[in-house]
Amino acid sequence: MILRRLFTRTMQWTLLFTCVFLKISQAQNDGSNHTSEPTTVSTAVTLDSKITTDFSTVMSSSITNATHQVTSSSVMSSPITSATHQVTSSSDSTISDRISSSDVTNSTSDATLTTAVMSSSITNATHQVTSSSDSTISDRTSSSDVTNSTSAATLTTTGPHRIENVSAEAHNTTAMKLRWTLAGQHPGNYTYQVQVSGCPSDTQSVSTEQKGITIGGLPPGTNCTFTIGVINGTEGEEVRISNYTKPETVQPNISNNQTNDTIIVSWNRPRGKVESYNVLLKSRSDIRNRTELDPSNASVTFIDLSAGTIYTATVITKSGPFREKSEEKITATYPNSPGDITVITKTTDSISVEWSPAVLMDHSDGFKYTVTIRNESGNTDYITTAPNQSLPSLSSGTPHTICIKTTGALGFESEPVCINVTTRPKSVGNVKASKVSRTNITWEWTQPPDQKVGYRYQLNLTNETMGTPISSTTDRLTYEFTQLTPGARYNVTVTTLTSDGTDGTPVHRSNCTDTSGLTEKQLECTGPNRTSSAQLDLKWQEPEGHNSGFNIRISIINMTDSEKYSGTQHCDQRCNHNINSNLSYGTEYNVTVWTLGCGRAGSISKTCKTGVTAPPTFTDDTMVNVKVESHNTILLTLDSNFLNSSKGPIKQYGVLVSQGANPSFTPEDLANTYNDWEVRNTLNYLAIIKNNCDSNCDSAKDSRSAKDSNSIDIRLGDEQKSLGEYLNGPLVPTKTYSFAIVICTALETTNMRVDPATSICSISTFPSIQTTLPQDPLVIITASVGTCGVLILFLIIAIGVFIYLKRNTFRRPATDTPLTTIRTKT
Repeated sequence: MILRRLFTRTMQWTLLFTCVFLKISQAQNDGSNHTSEPTTVSTAVTLDSKITTDFSTVMSSSITNATHQVTSSSVMSSPITSATHQVTSSSDSTISDRISSSDVTNSTSDATLTTAVMSSSITNATHQVTSSSDSTISDRTSSSDVTNSTSAATLTTTGPHRIENVSAEAHNTTAMKLRWTLAGQHPGNYTYQVQVSGCPSDTQSVSTEQKGITIGGLPPGTNCTFTIGVINGTEGEEVRISNYTKPETVQPNISNNQTNDTIIVSWNRPRGKVESYNVLLKSRSDIRNRTELDPSNASVTFIDLSAGTIYTATVITKSGPFREKSEEKITATYPNSPGDITVITKTTDSISVEWSPAVLMDHSDGFKYTVTIRNESGNTDYITTAPNQSLPSLSSGTPHTICIKTTGALGFESEPVCINVTTRPKSVGNVKASKVSRTNITWEWTQPPDQKVGYRYQLNLTNETMGTPISSTTDRLTYEFTQLTPGARYNVTVTTLTSDGTDGTPVHRSNCTDTSGLTEKQLECTGPNRTSSAQLDLKWQEPEGHNSGFNIRISIINMTDSEKYSGTQHCDQRCNHNINSNLSYGTEYNVTVWTLGCGRAGSISKTCKTGVTAPPTFTDDTMVNVKVESHNTILLTLDSNFLNSSKGPIKQYGVLVSQGANPSFTPEDLANTYNDWEVRNTLNYLAIIKNNCDSNCDSAKDSRSAKDSNSIDIRLGDEQKSLGEYLNGPLVPTKTYSFAIVICTALETTNMRVDPATSICSISTFPSIQTTLPQDPLVIITASVGTCGVLILFLIIAIGVFIYLKRNTFRRPATDTPLTTIRTKT
């Protein structure tokens, strides 16, 4: 209990001293600036509702009204016109406010909280307590002029508005532009204090009445912190913001260090701070980037660059979010030297040379070659972009030194490459291939006009696939190369050699070996069946050697000007070629295949036959004529168009029979015989199947076609056999029959029966043709005879009865009274 009272007294004296200090400060401000408006300072103090604050005495000289309105805050001010304290409590509380003053008029207690207010010139002081629940407010006031005094749980002092929407924008490398606004409504002017920290500056603190300011004198590339507050008698809440000033750019230097693959970029360190450097080196086709270099670095070396290439260097200074680029600096790497020099041609008065292009110059920015030839007479320079050069007007047999160097971008030159060359003797003439076969070529030529003792001739043979040329030297005027590849082009050079090995201008010629043709065994030819159009499939393996493709020609056998197809086929190893245009089904053709190449073409010819497909079907009733010949036979007469060979030659034709009206004929019915029908007469069966040609016919010319006859007669029920198992059995009198015509371009049998799956046939149905056979005449005669016999028998019986009755009449007994004939008298 003692400790609690001690704590309470300590808090009272602390608040008292605070009020006195605020009063003295206000008096000083009033003396220095009489025109300024009162400043409101807001301070929120939250007090425990269970703590009772008891001030001993608060003195005030002229308090007219003191009304305390408490809403969990306390307001203090020295020239206060109106001070409001409001208390809101959600639970029962006891607030005690004791105010000791000489002018206190009224005292109202609604809480156990005691609030002291001191002021030398308070006009109105209002304290009001508002509670959302029952509470007991006790206000003990020791003053003569206090009108109303109400204490609350929170003390509030009105102050400057809050600063918001603060922004800091780097104006340049040494200045920062600050902007802000005030929250809510804020009448009158305010003074703002801006303090700089975190970076050395010419101005560490500055005041302004504007909502923005530009602060200069800052170090470049530095992160500076700016503290902004309101100062109008009472300082408000401060706001801090940080940002970087822009870093300074550098002036880079660039050097190739007299190399063809290295560039050094250097610079002087700028003022202020730089967090890191980025160095960008780029060419027309390449970009190199060194990032996040330590700020202590002042140079960077780029290696493995392209020779003869112009490079542009840029140094970027980085600080915070800023990237400041320097101006671009340009230089180029040295070009690479050309490769080895090769003498292309040498004559008695000129030399032509070539050299390997300078390597790794694909990404260069252009280059050329300087060719210098030196002899006893002096030097001559030639400029060229090609890797070769002709050097005319030279003396024959004279040694020369030829040097070549690469001149690249910005005029940089490589190290020269040199060679010693002697002019040549004259060349041979009339080089030609005198004899050519599949594997051999014989070359011949004439001697040079300046023929000398000791001349020899060097021959070099090459083709597009040879790794190493075939070389040979001879003193004769002819040479044969053997074991060559068929169908290959060979290039030969014949060069005159002097006794010391100096060669003359080579003479170039080329010729091809003959191509290898296919053999009959290599060429496979088939005609597939059931295709949408007549087709030939050709297959073969590529022959030995080279070829540029195959030419295929198809024509009708033994007919001139009968070409049906001509085309070219390119293939690799295994060749497949399908021909399906302008051909006829089931027809033999002459197929010729030429092997193409740069030499003479080899060829092979072979006879091939196209396949067949199902013949066309017909539905025209007029194409079938039905004639009943007897009670068990029918004669069908078919139109010759049934033998249409457009889908291949017609090999067989026949008739499917069904006993009944409107049957459904299917290919499976082809396997049913008359015997099968006898067992189950609901079956459709093949009554007859006839060959349309001899047993060995193989093409359309061997078979009868629509042009050969006007009609085809087929008799049903003649009890003849066809195709072994098919019986044309007798038809049943008085029965109704339907028919379907079967036409086949290919017929296959299994166990002497047609195989529907492998046979190629069409079935033409005629639902409207139905024929009913008459009764057997023998049956009619028998019935008639039987009827007559019965009638005669009845007649005989009747006559017998009559005679019998007659006889009985003449044999009457004597006792009978005779009848007297009564006649009419005349």
